[in-house]
Amino acid sequence: MRLLVTGGTGFLGRRLVAALGRTAAGTSVHALGRRECDLSESVAVVAALLGRVRPDAVIHLAGSLEPDAALCRRHNVEATRHLLGAVATECPGAMVVIAGSTAVYGRGGSEAEPLDESATCTPKGPYAESKWVCEQLAQEAASRGLRVVVARISNPVGPGMRPDLLAGSVARQVAAIERDEQSPVLDLGDTSTSRDFLHVDDVVSALWTLSQADVSGRVFNVASGAPTVVTKLIDLFLQASTRRDITLEAHPERASRSAIKEQWLSSARLRALGWAPRLSLQAAVEETLSAART
Repeated sequence: MRLLVTGGTGFLGRRLVAALGRTAAGTSVHALGRRECDLSESVAVVAALLGRVRPDAVIHLAGSLEPDAALCRRHNVEATRHLLGAVATECPGAMVVIAGSTAVYGRGGSEAEPLDESATCTPKGPYAESKWVCEQLAQEAASRGLRVVVARISNPVGPGMRPDLLAGSVARQVAAIERDEQSPVLDLGDTSTSRDFLHVDDVVSALWTLSQADVSGRVFNVASGAPTVVTKLIDLFLQASTRRDITLEAHPERASRSAIKEQWLSSARLRALGWAPRLSLQAAVEETLSAART
């Protein structure tokens, strides 16, 4: 089997490629980075790449997290449009997994009514709106006969996270404090919210599961189903630290990526395919901090 991973040099992509190298015997993985091919350039450019690689499946992780409408339109929407167009001409039988986001819901649900894939989506902000457009492109492609599935990913935690994401910021600050490069105070924004955090390797497992299943045209939440208060996540980092004098300085007034206070998501549809989260948030925290130290 030949697998193309776009965004293969990014946070999720690197972890996916490494995992498949250990577990997916007989699978040839092509990790695509933007330097090799900018998917946002044109359908023809992407088609030339697919003509060379001839993938049996594509896991599309490339994109932008920036809160910039132009960047999101280019690297999320146009890149996805070009990829799907090129798949249609070069490898129409390939299974395509589009990495989406639970940000498209625009709200957090509740314990009594967690958000499942049938919930109404009201995306807010350039990133969430661009991911919603990508989902529409995927549905259109599926209606034309392409094998496309969308994975709405919640909040992966693991080594190599960006420093502007919560867990990445905490890991880097704790590592800096341990090296005496920062005073023993964590400088963070609003820590009163809760999110559905998931070990990055469980996300990787979900993406692989979807690439092997006959689920074209469907959408799947990739989530643990159990939200964690941000202060609990921070406590796990502090417990893993070699320092015991670290305090927290929270700034709730700072603008955040999302104003959602709680996040309740249902992963029942994905679990029905045999997937389940198997790794603890504590393990994800320990791995993330270990990587930040080095």
